[in-house]
This record gives sequence, C-alpha cells and structure tokens, in this order.
Amino acid sequence: MKAGIATAVALVGALASDGTMAANGVLRTGNDFITPCKDFISEGGLTPDQSFDAGICAGVIKGVRMSLFYLGITTPQMSTACIPASITDGQITRIFLKFLDNYPEQLHSDATVLLITSLKAAYPCKE
Repeated sequence: MKAGIATAVALVGALASDGTMAANGVLRTGNDFITPCKDFISEGGLTPDQSFDAGICAGVIKGVRMSLFYLGITTPQMSTACIPASITDGQITRIFLKFLDNYPEQLHSDATVLLITSLKAAYPCKE
C-alpha cells in the first residue's frame, strides 16, 4: 500500500510540476516530443543531440509506463489506464505519436499529461 501511495504521489508531482524545466530548455510539450519520439523508434543514424533527445523521450515513456503499471497493481482503484504488462516502450511511443497526430490542438499541452491521456484512451480500465 505504501508503494502505491508513493507511486501516486510521484505521478501527481510529475503532472503538477510548475514548468521550471521548460524554462531551462528541457522537452516539455507535445510539440517538443514529436521529433525526439520519432527518433526513439527510428532505426538509428542519429546525431548525438538527436540521440540525447530520443533518450529523454524513452525515459518519459518508460517512467509513465512503469508508474501506471505499478499503480494498477498496488492501487487499482487509482489507476487511469490499464496497460498490458507485455506492452513495449516502442508500442507506447507509437500510441503517443498517433494521439499527438490526431489531436494537434493539444500539442501545446504538457507531454506527460498527453502521454497518460493517450494511454487512458488506448487502454481504459474496465469497471
């Protein structure tokens, strides 16, 4: 139970961050994540800067995936997306990119919120 609460607090903290990272040039919005996430699922040939940004996308994808997965195990009543245990980071990235493509009016929004929203739409929890 404590692990579930800690995961929930971490997830809420990530969602409620005040944008100071954006001021420092770190990827933040849906717009910011399109190219790095496309690079993450590409077959290589990236510059060092592209690789770095693709790594940021990979880290956000992995962090949200694991947070939602463990939240679903430890505190299922708090889970917003019920993603399968066997899903890969590449699959989640493709779901995320498709969501961004389908909802261009949301591209200015926080990328983590958009990622969670895309997973909630793709894998809603059964009531």
